[in-house]
Amino acid sequence: MMQIRELVLYGRNGKVRHLPFSLGTVNIITGKSKSGKSAVGDIIDYCMGGLSCNIADGVVRDTVDWYGLLLQFEDERVFVARKNPEKGQQTTSDCYIEVGKEIESPQTGEFSSNTNVDGIEETLTRRVGISENLNIPPEGQSRKSLAANIRHALYYCFQGQDEIAAKNFLFHRQSENFITQAIKDTIPYFLGAVSEGALALENERSIP
Repeated sequence: MMQIRELVLYGRNGKVRHLPFSLGTVNIITGKSKSGKSAVGDIIDYCMGGLSCNIADGVVRDTVDWYGLLLQFEDERVFVARKNPEKGQQTTSDCYIEVGKEIESPQTGEFSSNTNVDGIEETLTRRVGISENLNIPPEGQSRKSLAANIRHALYYCFQGQDEIAAKNFLFHRQSENFITQAIKDTIPYFLGAVSEGALALENERSIP
């Protein structure tokens, strides 16, 4: 199980802002209009391996240098941070990760990149208990095989305000290109409809 202990914003001016979360319960974020509430989900997504920084232009994008998340697992903590892309860019490969039993979020944002997006994705995927898996499309399909990972798990963990009100979509980002098919390919694994043993046998069968 993975929970968010806190979200941290490291400002370009050296100031640090902590947004703590209560473990084991529902957290409700309230505040005035345009106070940055809607950016919280986008920051979490970006820190957890998002390829693109979808945080809207404004105060947050203009003033933050690094975004950070302190994650709580059963017997350890993981801190991940992503560099805020330069103006006009949507992503950066600068990432930082730290693992330990009782670590806290760093007090300053003077990070030296020690991993990349793939490294964050692999670390979190392994720690939430997603074992090696692979969905192989039926013969004649042009799409590639797909392995469920932490990024796919997020489709079932978040919903934006517009998604809650949507009539035609149930899951986070389901309306985006290719996401619907990714959900179809990975949801059997997350629901336990396909056993790990069956996946292993299928993978062996597909090896020439």
